[in-house]
Amino acid sequence: MAARVWNQVPGAAYWGTLPPQASTTSVGLQPLERSRAFSTPPQMSESKKAALPMSRSRNFSLNFYDLAVDDSHDEEELKRWIKEDPSRGAIRVYQPGSTYSELTQCDTETHAEVIMSKCVTSNLYVYYAGHSSEPLGYDDCPLKIQNKFLKSLGYDDPERIQFEGTRDDLLYMFKFVAGREENKADERVQLTCTVKFKESSPFSFWSKRFCVLCGCQLHVFSSSTPKGKPSLTLDLAGGNVIEYETKKHLYCVQIMSSKKTVFLSFDSRYDQSVWLKRAAKVVTKHPLEADLSRCSLNRLPKYLFLNKNLAALNLSHNFMLELVEDSSVAYQPEGWINDIYRFSNLKILSLSDNNLVHFPVSVCNIVTLSELDLSCNKIRVIPQDIQKLKKLATLLLHSNLISTLPYHLNNLQRLTTLVIAFNRFKSVPHIVKELESLRILIAAGNSIVSIPEDINRIQTLQILDLRMNHISTNIPSTLPELLIFFTLNLRGNEMTEFDMRRAKNLHVVNCSDNLIKTLSLHKGRVSMINARNNCISKLTVASTSLSLTSLDVSRNDLSVLPEALSKLVNLEKLVLSYNRISALPKNLMLRLQKLKVLQVSNNALVSLPVIGDNCVVELLDVHSNKLHFLPENLFTHCPRLLQLNVSNNPIMSIPSPLKKQSQSKPHPLVELRACNCSLTGGSIKSIISLKKLKALHIAYNSINELPPELFTSLSELEYLNISSNKLETIQEPPHSCPRLVCLLLHSNSLKEIPPFPLMPAVETLDLSCNELQTMPQLQKFRPLELVDLSHNKNIVIDVKDLDHLR
Repeated sequence: MAARVWNQVPGAAYWGTLPPQASTTSVGLQPLERSRAFSTPPQMSESKKAALPMSRSRNFSLNFYDLAVDDSHDEEELKRWIKEDPSRGAIRVYQPGSTYSELTQCDTETHAEVIMSKCVTSNLYVYYAGHSSEPLGYDDCPLKIQNKFLKSLGYDDPERIQFEGTRDDLLYMFKFVAGREENKADERVQLTCTVKFKESSPFSFWSKRFCVLCGCQLHVFSSSTPKGKPSLTLDLAGGNVIEYETKKHLYCVQIMSSKKTVFLSFDSRYDQSVWLKRAAKVVTKHPLEADLSRCSLNRLPKYLFLNKNLAALNLSHNFMLELVEDSSVAYQPEGWINDIYRFSNLKILSLSDNNLVHFPVSVCNIVTLSELDLSCNKIRVIPQDIQKLKKLATLLLHSNLISTLPYHLNNLQRLTTLVIAFNRFKSVPHIVKELESLRILIAAGNSIVSIPEDINRIQTLQILDLRMNHISTNIPSTLPELLIFFTLNLRGNEMTEFDMRRAKNLHVVNCSDNLIKTLSLHKGRVSMINARNNCISKLTVASTSLSLTSLDVSRNDLSVLPEALSKLVNLEKLVLSYNRISALPKNLMLRLQKLKVLQVSNNALVSLPVIGDNCVVELLDVHSNKLHFLPENLFTHCPRLLQLNVSNNPIMSIPSPLKKQSQSKPHPLVELRACNCSLTGGSIKSIISLKKLKALHIAYNSINELPPELFTSLSELEYLNISSNKLETIQEPPHSCPRLVCLLLHSNSLKEIPPFPLMPAVETLDLSCNELQTMPQLQKFRPLELVDLSHNKNIVIDVKDLDHLR
């Protein structure tokens, strides 16, 4: 019986034949441990042989511009050959687990198969710092990969890159290996050792046994070697592990499971500690789950198969390979995707990001599966055998190369979630309409041009995601027939019209990033509408659309808003930014008594409407408008306002936040942005009354003085930016600002900084672009991490003055 391995590496799809029994090649590789194993190495074409210089077996040790080889003739020859063409160079190919390497000359167009032939190997891996590895396909160019890595380190001189790649000390960051090294990830999966073992039974005696700690199970074999199946398997989850000691056995671990108690006696305190710590973690884990993601695996660890009750297996971000069986080779190694059916109790399986080019058919034999993730691969065809997965509820196939779904998919009547986003579908697959339990269909990022009229056949549908397609037609008239339809996402399509009357049964509608010109809000159950970044120039509102709680029409072409907008009494969030609006509806802030977020930035507002009593707005953003003043009752009528942004407006003052009747309860505002306005020093007095402020941005104004009470009154201030103003002096504050973390004073006219009281929290201090005459006293800024004193021409900095900052 012969065994063939699919090569699933970009740019390659080759076959290879495994030898009937293991043999050792000249570089010490075991063929059965390879991801692509050949009985004979691939041969170079005559043209490729002629294009390369004669290979050498000598292990060169090259340094930059100094090739230390035994023969000066070889040195000069190699230097001459490399310098003749900037595309030439050399790579070092290491043996697995060894520091011995062979230097192989090549160019940026030399394929990996040529390198394999010269090094007499049929596998080539590239290893990066941190032990991450990738198998190379036969069409990959190793020197090009090496040059790209060196450029990422900062090397830009082509000649230096040529020679740096030959250095033997590069192996700690980057190296090519003729085969797969021992996977360090396996060590986190299992512990193995031969120890003295004893059960808690009174008739049990100490004997040497081979033990394996894998996942949440302890496997004990009948002898000191792992022959056959384990004689005892204990599920450790929910058990207990303690340190144990007797007169004859000083370094013991007592392991208690629901089944029985056993003792392991080790030869050293170190071994005991390793097992004790690992077992202590295991007993708190779920026994039915295994996470082997990002382990650079191409086969499963064989001890994983000992856990027959495994219910969830994560193999994402690996290089798993499928073995294609043939009847002519008697021996087949285990651990390929073909063997995954042996997990007969598996319910959740993830094989995403494994570079698979074929749907692993063996998965279809795991009839217990309820969730299957095959996303981010290169799969083109879904096999008919998928119909065997009768219990499948979630199927994730996004980011593949699929263009059709098999008719047999309709046998998956328990399927509730289907994700086929970012594939090659040109229409919504007809077969999905036959899935009686489907609730979520995500088909974003395809080439779909319309929503089918018979979409109403999926009566269970709740979420339909068709964003980033090429849909240009209106939504179908049959959509209202889906009574439990909840969310429709059509973001990033080419729609020019959107009839909200056909979406009356929806709750959430996202039609942003289209070409819609008009939007009409009608009676229905819609609670959230996102129509940002369209071409909407007209907005109409029916008085019956009372269910709406969130409306986003930002980045459109609106200049006038309907007065009926004030009738949306349940509205909590209204986003109108980046339009051409000059005035808001006069009753907007009187009638919308549930409005919490109002964003009207980057418009042409000259004033704000009248604010009603007890307005519940928490965020008000009106930056980049034409406001000359703010309503005097802004803070008194908005007692819940937390964030206010009025930057980039010609505002000259901030209204007082305090009522005349009572000054006992401070306003809750925590962030004020008033940059690039027309504020002066007198405007600071009203700001000082905002005692709950944590962030104050008043840069780019005309402030010429700071009252010392600013630091005293704002005791909760954490961020203060007064840059680019007209400050010449700062009065010494009587008290510290205990929570201030960042103080920015750059681009003023400060000549000196007063001796501040202790500032126990300041980490950043920016005094750049001022006129400082003396070095400021920084001792009071104890935790200071960053101080900027640049562009102060008259200041002389003594390093000794900064000693306390180290």
